[in-house]
Amino acid sequence: MAGVLANVPIPHVAVSVVTRRYMPGVATGEVLNIPALSLLVVLALREGYISRWEAVVYSVGVTSIGILSIPALFKLGTIFNL
Repeated sequence: MAGVLANVPIPHVAVSVVTRRYMPGVATGEVLNIPALSLLVVLALREGYISRWEAVVYSVGVTSIGILSIPALFKLGTIFNL
């Protein structure tokens, strides 16, 4: 959930601000993903499915892996002409 939540502001909103053009995914992220996933995180913590420590560790870990994999994914895209 943290990776998807980080995916809203980092590439989509940032690119929209920098280019001053709408980037697909901003509206969906702002209207659907942020509220729904935030609610799921709160409920998971409240119901004890995960601890705060686990939430922080997994959120930082998964989000970091996702961000760090971006250059490799772009490289693979150029290799395979995707």
